[in-house]
Amino acid sequence: MPATGTPRNMQHSPRYEDLVAEISSFLEAQIAVAESRGLPREFTIVDPGFGFGKTPEHNLEMLRRLGEFAVVGRPLLIGTSRKSTLGAVLGGAGVTERLEATAATVAIAIANGTAYGLSSAVCTNRLDYVTRFVRELNLGSVNVWEVPGYRLEVTPFGGIKDSGYGSEGVAAKALRLGALGYLIKPFTAEEVLATVEKALTMGRLVRERASLSALVDRQTRYLQALSTLSQALVNSTDCDLLLQRIVDAAQYMTRADSSWLSLRQDEGTRFRVVAQRGKTGCTSLEFCETSGSENVSPVLTQGTPVRTRAASGTTIRLQTEDEAKALLQMPLCLPEVTLGLLSVDRRESDVPFSEQDQELLQILASYVLLALERNRQPGQGAESTR
Repeated sequence: MPATGTPRNMQHSPRYEDLVAEISSFLEAQIAVAESRGLPREFTIVDPGFGFGKTPEHNLEMLRRLGEFAVVGRPLLIGTSRKSTLGAVLGGAGVTERLEATAATVAIAIANGTAYGLSSAVCTNRLDYVTRFVRELNLGSVNVWEVPGYRLEVTPFGGIKDSGYGSEGVAAKALRLGALGYLIKPFTAEEVLATVEKALTMGRLVRERASLSALVDRQTRYLQALSTLSQALVNSTDCDLLLQRIVDAAQYMTRADSSWLSLRQDEGTRFRVVAQRGKTGCTSLEFCETSGSENVSPVLTQGTPVRTRAASGTTIRLQTEDEAKALLQMPLCLPEVTLGLLSVDRRESDVPFSEQDQELLQILASYVLLALERNRQPGQGAESTR
């Protein structure tokens, strides 16, 4: 952070020709150093150094002109907690009497548009006054983790900015809470870069692990659902019940709002919905193969899958006369005829269905054909009426 002189003498008559311009220039130079050593600019946060190498007048001027630091183009972190300047403004108030002033400076920082107006005040187990103050003024939120008796600022890359009131023991507690690193003052630029790099690497690994775990869990649940359907097919479950279970699985496995299954009536061109699932039922239970929007007709007229999403502000008209924002339909095809279709849709979200969703629906469509074939065989379940 910018400060004149060294920690030993930086408070001895500090002088600036143009406070904000000189600090901004210093911060730009330090960002350039960080970039030259491999730290991307978008991972930097700048601290103008409230209370470091500055008189109370300098600090108050900097607080008034926080918005001018926008020229640096990076999020701004302000550390004003219980600093001596606040004591001077309050007429010599002691450290324990500066909490309200700290809250006020945090509010000023947020109101000036700083991205990180966090306080590094020491806190007790009670409700954090500063956080409550900011929230009650509806100025924004303060992103911190707390340890009894201490407050830690958490940076976007998962590290900790140590306010100087802490200890190794407190840092250890924070690490157990999930923080990825910490710094103890004074620290060098190399130590900061090493901490950031470590935190970024660990954060990426944690995210990748969580993503892989979620994927494995999802695939396991899909396999369990397919296994249940296979068992129902082998056990000669009633055809209508089995078809309903397949439709239920289609909605579950594709995360759709609605799902339904339609079958051709006799040998004509009419189709009827025989199973459905969703918050709202199908508007029309019978339709012909050309019903619905033009882009959905190929599923029955040509026997080709349809996976589409509506343009912004529009919807897709389904064969059942319902409207959807995203649609996936799979035809039930035999060599010379399309028996029907298995459909899933999203009516509240326009998130498109994926290729994996299409593969899953194709598998479920195969289960439908197997169920219909088994039901057609003599002595295998109820006699088909379709």
